[in-house]
Amino acid sequence: MSSLETEEIIVEGAIEETQEATGTVTATEFQNQVEQRVEATTSTLQNEFGDAADDLIGDVTITMSTWKQSMNDLVGPDSVGDTEEEGAAAYVERASKKKVTSKQATDLHVEDRPYWERVKEHEEVHQFDQATDYSAQTVTYMDDSNQMQEVTVVGDLTEWQAITVPDQPDSDLTTGYIEHKANGNAVAEIAGEGAVTSTLASGDVESLQRTIIEKQHDQMVELVLAGESLTDES
Repeated sequence: MSSLETEEIIVEGAIEETQEATGTVTATEFQNQVEQRVEATTSTLQNEFGDAADDLIGDVTITMSTWKQSMNDLVGPDSVGDTEEEGAAAYVERASKKKVTSKQATDLHVEDRPYWERVKEHEEVHQFDQATDYSAQTVTYMDDSNQMQEVTVVGDLTEWQAITVPDQPDSDLTTGYIEHKANGNAVAEIAGEGAVTSTLASGDVESLQRTIIEKQHDQMVELVLAGESLTDES
Protein backbone atom coordinates (compact mmCIF):
# COMPACT_ATOMS: atom_id res chain seq x y z
CA MET A 1 0.00 0.00 0.00
CA SER A 2 1.48 3.33 -1.05
CA SER A 3 1.74 6.37 1.22
CA LEU A 4 -0.67 8.21 -1.12
CA GLU A 5 -3.28 5.51 -0.63
CA THR A 6 -2.74 5.61 3.11
CA GLU A 7 -3.16 9.38 3.43
CA GLU A 8 -6.31 9.28 1.33
CA ILE A 9 -7.73 6.43 3.40
CA ILE A 10 -7.20 8.46 6.59
CA VAL A 11 -8.89 11.59 5.24
CA GLU A 12 -11.65 9.72 3.41
CA GLY A 13 -12.47 7.72 6.53
CA ALA A 14 -12.81 10.92 8.56
CA ILE A 15 -15.05 12.45 5.90
CA GLU A 16 -17.32 9.40 5.77
CA GLU A 17 -17.61 9.26 9.56
CA THR A 18 -18.57 12.95 9.61
CA GLN A 19 -21.11 12.47 6.82
CA GLU A 20 -22.78 9.74 8.87
CA ALA A 21 -22.59 11.60 12.20
CA THR A 22 -24.01 14.96 11.11
CA GLY A 23 -27.34 16.30 9.96
CA THR A 24 -27.37 19.76 8.41
CA VAL A 25 -24.30 21.72 9.50
CA THR A 26 -22.30 24.63 8.19
CA ALA A 27 -19.40 23.88 5.89
CA THR A 28 -17.03 25.19 8.55
CA GLU A 29 -18.45 22.88 11.22
CA PHE A 30 -18.28 19.92 8.86
CA GLN A 31 -14.64 20.62 8.07
CA ASN A 32 -13.82 21.12 11.75
CA GLN A 33 -15.27 17.72 12.61
CA VAL A 34 -13.31 16.05 9.80
CA GLU A 35 -10.16 17.78 10.99
CA GLN A 36 -10.72 16.59 14.55
CA ARG A 37 -11.09 13.00 13.39
CA VAL A 38 -7.99 13.25 11.22
CA GLU A 39 -6.00 14.77 14.09
CA ALA A 40 -7.03 11.91 16.36
CA THR A 41 -5.64 9.45 13.82
CA THR A 42 -2.42 11.35 13.18
CA SER A 43 -1.83 11.77 16.93
CA THR A 44 -2.11 8.02 17.34
CA LEU A 45 0.38 7.51 14.50
CA GLN A 46 2.76 10.02 16.06
CA ASN A 47 2.55 8.32 19.44
CA GLU A 48 3.11 4.86 18.01
CA PHE A 49 5.74 5.56 15.36
CA GLY A 50 7.31 8.88 16.39
CA ASP A 51 9.39 10.63 13.73
CA ALA A 52 8.81 7.73 11.33
CA ALA A 53 5.23 8.98 10.90
CA ASP A 54 6.25 12.53 9.97
CA ASP A 55 6.18 12.03 6.19
CA LEU A 56 2.78 10.37 6.29
CA ILE A 57 1.38 13.06 8.55
CA GLY A 58 2.73 15.71 6.18
CA ASP A 59 1.01 13.98 3.27
CA VAL A 60 -2.22 13.83 5.26
CA THR A 61 -1.98 17.57 5.89
CA ILE A 62 -1.57 18.25 2.16
CA THR A 63 -4.51 15.96 1.33
CA MET A 64 -6.66 17.73 3.90
CA SER A 65 -5.79 21.14 2.47
CA THR A 66 -6.62 20.02 -1.07
CA TRP A 67 -9.90 18.49 0.07
CA LYS A 68 -10.96 21.61 1.97
CA GLN A 69 -10.34 23.78 -1.07
CA SER A 70 -12.32 21.38 -3.25
CA MET A 71 -15.22 21.44 -0.82
CA ASN A 72 -15.09 25.24 -0.51
CA ASP A 73 -15.27 25.55 -4.28
CA LEU A 74 -18.43 23.42 -4.47
CA VAL A 75 -20.22 24.35 -1.25
CA GLY A 76 -19.03 27.85 -0.41
CA PRO A 77 -19.66 29.29 3.07
CA ASP A 78 -23.10 27.73 3.45
CA SER A 79 -24.27 24.37 4.80
CA VAL A 80 -24.25 20.71 3.86
CA GLY A 81 -26.87 18.11 4.70
CA ASP A 82 -28.89 15.12 3.58
CA THR A 83 -30.63 17.02 0.79
CA GLU A 84 -31.61 13.77 -0.93
CA GLU A 85 -34.36 13.54 1.69
CA GLU A 86 -35.82 16.65 0.01
CA GLY A 87 -35.36 15.09 -3.43
CA ALA A 88 -32.65 17.57 -4.41
CA ALA A 89 -28.91 17.82 -4.87
CA ALA A 90 -29.12 21.18 -3.07
CA TYR A 91 -31.74 23.74 -2.15
CA VAL A 92 -32.16 27.32 -0.96
CA GLU A 93 -34.75 28.28 1.63
CA ARG A 94 -36.50 31.18 -0.08
CA ALA A 95 -37.22 33.27 3.02
CA SER A 96 -33.83 32.97 4.70
CA LYS A 97 -31.74 32.45 1.53
CA LYS A 98 -29.95 29.66 3.40
CA LYS A 99 -28.31 27.25 0.96
CA VAL A 100 -27.82 23.57 1.77
CA THR A 101 -25.80 21.27 -0.50
CA SER A 102 -25.69 17.49 -0.49
CA LYS A 103 -22.89 15.88 1.49
CA GLN A 104 -21.90 14.19 -1.76
CA ALA A 105 -20.12 17.46 -2.55
CA THR A 106 -17.91 16.87 0.51
CA ASP A 107 -16.43 13.59 -0.80
CA LEU A 108 -12.67 13.36 -1.06
CA HIS A 109 -13.01 12.58 -4.76
CA VAL A 110 -16.27 14.10 -5.99
CA GLU A 111 -17.84 12.18 -8.87
CA ASP A 112 -18.89 14.30 -11.89
CA ARG A 113 -17.47 17.53 -10.56
CA PRO A 114 -18.85 19.65 -13.45
CA TYR A 115 -22.37 18.57 -12.41
CA TRP A 116 -21.81 19.82 -8.85
CA GLU A 117 -20.37 23.07 -10.17
CA ARG A 118 -23.60 23.61 -12.12
CA VAL A 119 -25.64 22.74 -9.02
CA LYS A 120 -23.76 25.40 -7.06
CA GLU A 121 -24.38 28.02 -9.76
CA HIS A 122 -28.05 26.98 -9.96
CA GLU A 123 -28.58 27.48 -6.24
CA GLU A 124 -26.68 30.78 -6.20
CA VAL A 125 -29.25 32.13 -8.67
CA HIS A 126 -31.99 31.34 -6.12
CA GLN A 127 -29.84 32.74 -3.34
CA PHE A 128 -28.64 36.01 -4.83
CA ASP A 129 -30.69 36.85 -7.94
CA GLN A 130 -34.29 36.22 -6.85
CA ALA A 131 -36.68 37.95 -4.49
CA THR A 132 -38.06 36.35 -1.36
CA ASP A 133 -41.65 37.40 -2.10
CA TYR A 134 -43.68 37.95 -5.27
CA SER A 135 -46.72 40.13 -5.86
CA ALA A 136 -48.53 37.33 -7.71
CA GLN A 137 -48.01 33.60 -8.00
CA THR A 138 -48.73 33.08 -11.71
CA VAL A 139 -48.64 34.75 -15.11
CA THR A 140 -50.65 33.82 -18.20
CA TYR A 141 -49.90 33.98 -21.90
CA MET A 142 -51.45 32.86 -25.19
CA ASP A 143 -49.76 29.87 -26.82
CA ASP A 144 -49.48 29.09 -30.54
CA SER A 145 -52.85 27.32 -30.43
CA ASN A 146 -54.53 30.48 -29.10
CA GLN A 147 -55.01 28.85 -25.71
CA MET A 148 -54.31 30.75 -22.50
CA GLN A 149 -51.59 29.06 -20.47
CA GLU A 150 -50.69 29.70 -16.84
CA VAL A 151 -47.18 29.34 -15.43
CA THR A 152 -46.05 29.60 -11.83
CA VAL A 153 -43.60 32.24 -10.69
CA VAL A 154 -42.08 30.18 -7.88
CA GLY A 155 -41.50 26.99 -9.79
CA ASP A 156 -41.63 27.54 -13.53
CA LEU A 157 -39.93 30.93 -13.71
CA THR A 158 -37.57 30.71 -10.73
CA GLU A 159 -36.31 27.30 -11.85
CA TRP A 160 -36.10 28.40 -15.48
CA GLN A 161 -33.67 31.13 -14.49
CA ALA A 162 -31.65 28.87 -12.20
CA ILE A 163 -31.39 26.27 -14.97
CA THR A 164 -30.54 28.63 -17.82
CA VAL A 165 -27.83 30.68 -16.06
CA PRO A 166 -25.47 27.68 -15.68
CA ASP A 167 -26.82 26.24 -18.95
CA GLN A 168 -27.76 22.94 -17.35
CA PRO A 169 -28.39 20.13 -19.83
CA ASP A 170 -31.56 18.05 -19.56
CA SER A 171 -29.41 15.21 -18.20
CA ASP A 172 -29.04 17.28 -14.99
CA LEU A 173 -32.80 17.63 -14.61
CA THR A 174 -35.78 15.59 -13.51
CA THR A 175 -38.94 15.57 -15.62
CA GLY A 176 -40.48 18.28 -13.46
CA TYR A 177 -37.50 20.59 -13.91
CA ILE A 178 -37.49 20.01 -17.67
CA GLU A 179 -41.12 21.16 -17.65
CA HIS A 180 -40.21 24.25 -15.59
CA LYS A 181 -37.55 25.07 -18.16
CA ALA A 182 -39.98 24.70 -21.08
CA ASN A 183 -42.63 26.85 -19.40
CA GLY A 184 -40.09 29.53 -18.56
CA ASN A 185 -38.76 29.50 -22.10
CA ALA A 186 -42.27 30.10 -23.42
CA VAL A 187 -42.68 33.21 -21.27
CA ALA A 188 -39.16 34.47 -22.00
CA GLU A 189 -39.73 34.16 -25.75
CA ILE A 190 -42.75 36.45 -25.47
CA ALA A 191 -41.69 38.96 -22.82
CA GLY A 192 -37.92 38.78 -23.27
CA GLU A 193 -35.44 37.25 -20.87
CA GLY A 194 -34.66 40.65 -19.35
CA ALA A 195 -38.28 41.23 -18.36
CA VAL A 196 -38.47 37.83 -16.67
CA THR A 197 -35.21 38.17 -14.76
CA SER A 198 -36.12 41.71 -13.69
CA THR A 199 -39.40 40.45 -12.25
CA LEU A 200 -37.67 37.58 -10.45
CA ALA A 201 -35.26 40.05 -8.86
CA SER A 202 -37.86 42.67 -7.90
CA GLY A 203 -40.88 40.50 -7.11
CA ASP A 204 -43.10 42.73 -9.30
CA VAL A 205 -45.05 40.10 -11.22
CA GLU A 206 -47.69 42.54 -12.47
CA SER A 207 -45.10 44.32 -14.60
CA LEU A 208 -44.25 41.05 -16.33
CA GLN A 209 -47.92 40.29 -16.93
CA ARG A 210 -48.38 43.73 -18.47
CA THR A 211 -45.41 43.14 -20.75
CA ILE A 212 -46.87 39.82 -21.90
CA ILE A 213 -50.22 41.46 -22.68
CA GLU A 214 -48.52 44.28 -24.57
CA LYS A 215 -46.45 41.83 -26.62
CA GLN A 216 -49.47 39.68 -27.45
CA HIS A 217 -51.99 42.51 -27.88
CA ASP A 218 -52.25 42.22 -31.65
CA GLN A 219 -52.58 38.43 -31.50
CA MET A 220 -55.39 38.73 -28.95
CA VAL A 221 -57.21 41.42 -30.96
CA GLU A 222 -57.01 39.36 -34.14
CA LEU A 223 -58.46 36.40 -32.31
CA VAL A 224 -61.39 38.40 -30.96
CA LEU A 225 -62.06 40.01 -34.35
CA ALA A 226 -62.14 36.55 -35.86
CA GLY A 227 -65.00 35.74 -33.51
CA GLU A 228 -63.03 33.48 -31.20
CA SER A 229 -62.81 33.76 -27.45
CA LEU A 230 -59.77 33.87 -25.21
CA THR A 231 -60.07 30.63 -23.30
CA ASP A 232 -57.95 28.56 -20.98
CA GLU A 233 -56.73 25.20 -22.20
CA SER A 234 -59.01 23.57 -19.64
